[in-house]
Amino acid sequence: MESPISDIKPQTPIVENSEKNTSSWLNTIAKWTLGMFLISILASFTIAYVFEDKIKARLVEEINNQLKTELTVESFSLSLLKGFPNVSAEFSQVMLNGTFNNDTAPLLEASNLSFTLPLFGLLKSNVQVKSVYIKDGSLSVYMNSKGVPNYKILKPMTKSDDSSDDFQLNIEQATLENIDIMYINKSSDITSRIRIDNASFSGNFSADKYALESKGNAESHFLDISNKRFIPGNQLDFDLILDIDMNQNMYTFQQGKLTIDDNHFNIIGDVTADPKGYIYDLTVKSKEGNLATVFTLLPEEYIESFSDITSTGKFLFDFTYKGQKTDKESPQLRAQVKLRKGEIKSPHFESPLKNVSLTANFDNGKYKTLKSSVLKISDFKGYFNEKLSQMELKISNLEDPTIDLEVDGTLPLKSIYKFFHQENMTNANGSLVVKDLKVKGKQNDMRSMSRISKVDVSGEIKFDKASLTINEYPFVADKGSLLLKNNKILVKGLYINGADSDARFSGTFKNLIPVMFADSTNSKNAELQFSSKLNAKNLDLDQLADAFSGFQSTSNEIEENKGWHSKISGFLDGTFDAYVENIHYNDLTGSEFEGSINFEDDVLTLDGDLETMDGFMSLEGELFLTKTPKLIGEIEAKQIDVHKFFKQAQNFGQETIVARNLKGKMNTNMIINAHFDENGAFLEDKLHVYAGLEIRNGELNNLEMLKTFSTYIHSDDLENIEFTKLENWFEIKNGKIHIPVMFIQSNAINLTVSGTHTFDHRINYNIKLNAVQVVANRIFKNDKDRRPQKDKRGGVANLHYTVKGTVEDYVVKRNKDAVQKHFKTSKYKKDKIRKVLEDSFGDFDLNSDYATIVKERKPVIIKKEPVKSAHKPI
Repeated sequence: MESPISDIKPQTPIVENSEKNTSSWLNTIAKWTLGMFLISILASFTIAYVFEDKIKARLVEEINNQLKTELTVESFSLSLLKGFPNVSAEFSQVMLNGTFNNDTAPLLEASNLSFTLPLFGLLKSNVQVKSVYIKDGSLSVYMNSKGVPNYKILKPMTKSDDSSDDFQLNIEQATLENIDIMYINKSSDITSRIRIDNASFSGNFSADKYALESKGNAESHFLDISNKRFIPGNQLDFDLILDIDMNQNMYTFQQGKLTIDDNHFNIIGDVTADPKGYIYDLTVKSKEGNLATVFTLLPEEYIESFSDITSTGKFLFDFTYKGQKTDKESPQLRAQVKLRKGEIKSPHFESPLKNVSLTANFDNGKYKTLKSSVLKISDFKGYFNEKLSQMELKISNLEDPTIDLEVDGTLPLKSIYKFFHQENMTNANGSLVVKDLKVKGKQNDMRSMSRISKVDVSGEIKFDKASLTINEYPFVADKGSLLLKNNKILVKGLYINGADSDARFSGTFKNLIPVMFADSTNSKNAELQFSSKLNAKNLDLDQLADAFSGFQSTSNEIEENKGWHSKISGFLDGTFDAYVENIHYNDLTGSEFEGSINFEDDVLTLDGDLETMDGFMSLEGELFLTKTPKLIGEIEAKQIDVHKFFKQAQNFGQETIVARNLKGKMNTNMIINAHFDENGAFLEDKLHVYAGLEIRNGELNNLEMLKTFSTYIHSDDLENIEFTKLENWFEIKNGKIHIPVMFIQSNAINLTVSGTHTFDHRINYNIKLNAVQVVANRIFKNDKDRRPQKDKRGGVANLHYTVKGTVEDYVVKRNKDAVQKHFKTSKYKKDKIRKVLEDSFGDFDLNSDYATIVKERKPVIIKKEPVKSAHKPI
């Protein structure tokens, strides 16, 4: 009998069968999903390809239906790859006008404008546009004098709009890339231009009330407020949340993070548009930054002076702007800056100003105008090279500023000299010690010569081994002080050494402040008036002229060449009574100069006496320091060594008769009229000179030109001609020396001569010789004692010659008529020259001696003070 168990058949596992059914179902789902996805992609591409033109037409038409203005486009494309499953509808070369016509550009011009839309929403009648992207273009926002903007281009939505199947332009996000934004607000007199590098804006722009969130970076071209320019060329980063209520015309900062060139600001408050003018309630604070944070907010014309200044330390900035801006009223503006334990750096400082503390406050006052505004810097303390400086400054009425300044401390010259903006000033050392300097008065009075007396000034400035290199010439100012009392400065024992010169000054100066405030053209005719004594051991005029010529204007304008004119000479009006032990200019040297040096209206006048070239010389001249300088001078000289005279005068630029050819003592009266070009170069063709000249007991040695007369004179005599007296009256004009007829009595021969000699060495001489003396010279031996020949001008046996050509190539001819004719006309020339000289010098005698001239001149009363210093000459 079989067991019952054997009749039971095995059953199929229930779990295994269930897994197979599930797997089959999932595979089916996946296949259908993939299929539908592929169909969707294929359908979307088909839609984009087949219906692109129709979609473009519909989009443009429906967008224009919801705009108050018109959108025009050049081309259109649909892109599926940028935001699948959404589609990007891209327009090229777009232009959109504002809500009213004005003389500005259209509201929007862009090379690319794209909208993001649902992919299959394109087949529906109700299409929702959620975002817009604008690239490479410009946005011109304009608000007229009534505060009405040109950007309210969307038609208001109604209830029927919400329930219809119309196209809906419901933008919630906008992205701008490389867009120039021009903002003009006529009601608030604000104009701005900013280039957006990349920025996002989100919000329900079609709603009347929404929160605008904006984040991005940009570059500010400018911000003009009431003809004042701010933040030009600054980098901007912003992260803002702004509540906008279009019904109330109110803009409220929920969050206002703004960075201007790495200086961080936080903005809170609101702005409300009102028909009478914007209403502001804004506060700007900064706890991170430096003084550049403040200077960033200054108008453009002031920024350059502070643009390179930076600071470290505990820095606080607080700015409030509250009230309504109308044509007649401005909001209340208050600002405060605090710096503690700071350090201020600038390229103008050789070393930083350390351990600085200050508090600065600005308030536009009760009437909220420039006239009622006050700027105050209090408790300013800082250390230059461990030397303390303190300052208090108050400026009231910025419309017509009144300045109240107090300064006390030691200022290292190397830390402040760069503020003079002179590239030719370098290597500063030493200090200016300022004691109780106080300046109080109106700025306009400080600029005015007639009103400077209203300004109160007091204090003292001492020089402590102060040195400065000017045009590569080192100068030291030491052992002296300046006492300031209102418009006068008393100079006491100021010693200056430099440019191979050293001098001690004392005297009184006026109008220093108007000169310091003068503009580059000196439009107010400021003059530094002074009366001073100058006592010097050495004075090198050419080095001093080189050191102080060509000072630059502090203005930004490029000035044309002004010859020898300098910024210094143009402001000087006064006299130095001078005593100089040794003075020289180029090769000209002298000693024991006593006289005066006067400056007036760009004219330097020199009047004095000096010992020079073994004789005595009296000088009186005017040097006009203009664009094309000129020199008008008178010289009276006695017992001058003619050899030294020609040598120190560099042979007057010629090589025919030079210093080595001459000996003797010279007396002369001379009028010089010399001209120079814009670069200070001497103009030979414009030189005009009248001179009366006498040389006694003179010699002409080895004069090459006289070898022509070896036919008539012994050659030994020609090598060394001694004459008792040479006297004549000369004129130099148009590059030519005119020599009237004169008689020369010498050991070699007696002759009468006249003619001309040009600067390029062309000659035209007329000579008369006594024939008897010529024959005698050939027959008899030369006189070894070199006694002068007898005067035989009245004899009848004379020879007449003309010498024409150049000094190297000339022709000698006998021509009695030509010589006698020229002798006759040249006598008129001599009388004319003498008359001109007598008109200037009065009656004079070339034969008068040195002692007589000294006795007749008025004495110059100058106390000769020894010039000593602890410093060696530079």
